Amino acid sequence: MRKILFLTPFIALTGCVSHLNLQQCQATDWHQVGVNDGSAGRPMRDLQKDIQDCAKLNFTLNTDPYKKGYTEGAQQFCTPSYTDGMNAGQQGQVESDIQARQGFCQQAHVQLILKNFNQGWNKGIGSFCTADNGYQFGLRGQAAPDVCPSRYQGRYMAAWHRGARIYCRKPANAFALGKAGQAYPAACDASVYPAFQAEYQRGQSVNQREGSLQAQINDANDQINSIVSANPNISRTGDDFSYVDGTHITRNDRDTMSRLRGLVRDLHREQSELYDTQMTK
Repeated sequence: MRKILFLTPFIALTGCVSHLNLQQCQATDWHQVGVNDGSAGRPMRDLQKDIQDCAKLNFTLNTDPYKKGYTEGAQQFCTPSYTDGMNAGQQGQVESDIQARQGFCQQAHVQLILKNFNQGWNKGIGSFCTADNGYQFGLRGQAAPDVCPSRYQGRYMAAWHRGARIYCRKPANAFALGKAGQAYPAACDASVYPAFQAEYQRGQSVNQREGSLQAQINDANDQINSIVSANPNISRTGDDFSYVDGTHITRNDRDTMSRLRGLVRDLHREQSELYDTQMTK
């Protein structure tokens, strides 16, 4: 049996609709539209265009349900729950980040109430600011987030430093960061971990040489392709070049093939030197 899906007027309204039709004017749940906008922290929408669309269809659009629903939704948005706070705490979000909602709440003429949110955050942050979590952050070379209250700060940071010491004593970590062009980790003080800094700088050097080598590779290939295209008697198979008619090779063609092979040798030498640089400890 075929299933027939009907799009409600509300769903259609939330899409890219240029003008409302009569069904949308009559059946749209404007109260729910307002609730959805307010609870998502979106600005109140301008319904003037919708009013005009409906007026052309001899229908008077009452905007009061939308405004009422919007206020209800804004109250939800400006009264984050205990669960919201707990989730934010467990994810290591800064408690004061929720204050960013203040501007919206003032514009919506709704009070920002954080009592339940703060209680949930204080409960959830304990799950984030554990010694194990701090150790894992340090072990990955990540900065310690400045989010843990003083009651958790000591054990969290002590564990973070233990993990960071292990991370900073592995030169391979430093080389990988430098080669990837990533920032030097503040945890690995160069005066304490000079070997880490040296490997980081070596990684940076390799990164720069790779960029330079890639430019040389592109230039060499451009030269090779240009020469081969201009000499129909020369063919290229991988890095080898041959003369199509071996019995009538000219001096100029010999010189050209010699030049091509020289470019390829230079390219391989650069690649070999770069590989040696990466492997040298």
